[in-house]
Amino acid sequence: MPHVSVKYQFKTFKAEVKPGTLIQQALEDACKHFKLDPDAHALEHGKGHLDLSLPYRLTGLPHGCSLDLVKLPEGAKKSSATSGTAKVTIKLQIIAPEGDVSFHMPPPTQLVNHFTSGDSITKMLEGFESSTGLKFFDRVYSTKVPGKKTIYHYHPIVQSFSTILESPDQFKQPLSKLGLTGGSHSLRLRFKRTETIEETPVVIETQEIDQTMTDATPDEEKVKKAEKPAKVATKEEVNDNENEKGTEATKEKQNQSIAVKHEEIEVYKPVLTRSLPSDTSDESTYDLSIDQARLYQSMLSKQANTNGQIMSKRQREQLQQKKKTLAVTECLIRIKFPDQNTVQFNMSPTKKLSDLYELLVQKILVLSSSQQEAISNDEKPIFELHIPYPAQAVLTSISDFDRELVAHCGFGHRTLLVYKDDSGKRSQYIKDEYLSKAKNLDDLDEVKLEISRAEMSDTAEVDEKKILGGSGTQLGTSFGSERKTTIGDEKGKKFPKWFKIGK
Repeated sequence: MPHVSVKYQFKTFKAEVKPGTLIQQALEDACKHFKLDPDAHALEHGKGHLDLSLPYRLTGLPHGCSLDLVKLPEGAKKSSATSGTAKVTIKLQIIAPEGDVSFHMPPPTQLVNHFTSGDSITKMLEGFESSTGLKFFDRVYSTKVPGKKTIYHYHPIVQSFSTILESPDQFKQPLSKLGLTGGSHSLRLRFKRTETIEETPVVIETQEIDQTMTDATPDEEKVKKAEKPAKVATKEEVNDNENEKGTEATKEKQNQSIAVKHEEIEVYKPVLTRSLPSDTSDESTYDLSIDQARLYQSMLSKQANTNGQIMSKRQREQLQQKKKTLAVTECLIRIKFPDQNTVQFNMSPTKKLSDLYELLVQKILVLSSSQQEAISNDEKPIFELHIPYPAQAVLTSISDFDRELVAHCGFGHRTLLVYKDDSGKRSQYIKDEYLSKAKNLDDLDEVKLEISRAEMSDTAEVDEKKILGGSGTQLGTSFGSERKTTIGDEKGKKFPKWFKIGK
């Protein structure tokens, strides 16, 4: 096991250290061997004192090096860690509790606080609780669904390098136990979640029934109905009813315009259980022959000049836009969130960004408290959408709501968007009803197709519709490589690997 040699008055002690062992622990072991007070001594290497808060692997000391155990001056001893007077600046890094939507990350200025080396871990956390307004101890969050209530309990865990403190006894230790005897240091706070499930009775709403009508006999009911005079509707009432029916019909049409079936919204977790096989083909496969070069040149000339006339740049752009508009019949949209989860759904190419915005707000997103307050504000959207590559802003202001997905935003068959907002990184962005049915990345269409292509031989033709479950979805232009597995000429000959787009 690695060790360091601690020298004191011509005597040597070999202190065993691991990569994560704090220098403070090595000092205490040496002082215990020599029967000295660790608060009045320090370890030196060369001409400087070692930082007691660092683990051995970060000190840069070689294995078996010699350290000097020296006595501190009298004034330094009085301001030692156990006396509780040494000032320590702590910067707390908080990892948001998983599944707790009510948790909001405080600003960085509230995550820096001053303590003394004699303060316990509990006192330090209580100090950050008062400065941030958050609750670290006995934190509870619950969710309800019909017939079930889930209660989440969160327990704080403090980490300093490889040292982890989570039990109540460990929280009673002073900061000096971690080697925090002065200066500025950083600690990490995360939460351990335990959950309990409670079953709740399902309440069935019933309509109230008039007791007099229930007790009456059928003959009496007929008499009562006959006694009630028929109400004649006036012209104003008829017009009001027609207006109400008209508004209801328009509302239904608006809801249908942004409606996406529940089963069409899919969520994918950032988990890949199968690795994509690497290409192990021979390099000679990519050698280019003369006939293949001529064929490739002929294909490029046809693409550059389709009608035998040289077109201007404007004509080429108009032709390209026309082809793209006609080709896209359905937009498959994926939105990636900061927690690496991805949402996928289909929309019509004639839909606008306002329809996409309303779909996310009403059906998919878990809104933070700041977003719920700002949702009534019509000055700007509560989030932004961007295309990652090439970098392009899609939705940043209210003026973008009237833009169509294909005609103005340039969406293709398949488009990847990135979600951004000002609320900071949260633990959850998507509602539980979709997260509970989330799939792995292995279930993506292009991943299935790529694995099938790699597993089959070079000459075999891959049936994409069969692999994708019979769906005619085009692997698209934005986040899927648009290519065919086999390309043939008029005589049915297949081109070599180098000719396939993407190789």
